[in-house]
Amino acid sequence: MSHPPALRRAAVFAAAASLLCAATAAPAAAADWPAHPVRIVNTFAPGGAADILARLAAAQLTKAFGQQFFVETRAGAGGVIGVDSVAHAEPDGYNFVITTLSLTAINPLVNSKLGYDPFKDLTHVAYLAGSPIVFIVDAKGDIKTLKDLVAKAKASAKPLTYGVSGLASAGQMISESFARLARLKFQVVPYKGAPRKASSTWSPATSISRRRR
Repeated sequence: MSHPPALRRAAVFAAAASLLCAATAAPAAAADWPAHPVRIVNTFAPGGAADILARLAAAQLTKAFGQQFFVETRAGAGGVIGVDSVAHAEPDGYNFVITTLSLTAINPLVNSKLGYDPFKDLTHVAYLAGSPIVFIVDAKGDIKTLKDLVAKAKASAKPLTYGVSGLASAGQMISESFARLARLKFQVVPYKGAPRKASSTWSPATSISRRRR
């Protein structure tokens, strides 16, 4: 695995301790890294899980290295814009990005014009965080259990709508897989980030939201 100062870009899945270990194992010629502020790109909307994780990591890395790690939000296209900005940045160890399964595994399979190769253009440094994925609905509605959701979807004349934080996201893949297994029809509604998607669950725009807990 290449380390931060090496001539490859880095996709940060990193907790402070994990990245610190990689950096201290770097070649002696790069012992002065970081010599100036380091950028961590948040690929999703402000206020979401990725944004919070990026800022927590930046704060801890700043303390660990005595150099500023700052967060830059480059949202759009389901996170592709942010990843692309790092994949084509100067490969000097000063550009990192918080990525997800959809950005490094799903998008390359469904988008032939992605613009970056997650294995050739990025170095995957370390794992930052993960969480279960769940369906949520408006508490005032009549869906209280997964069984209720399936029953309502089968009885509905129209497909139930569900919100995700971008097309070809892990949320959409999981929702469509669930619908296929249960023989249901869902209609996806993509949003520009998790906060907007979550708030829409309590509006007529969507019936269901997929979110991480």
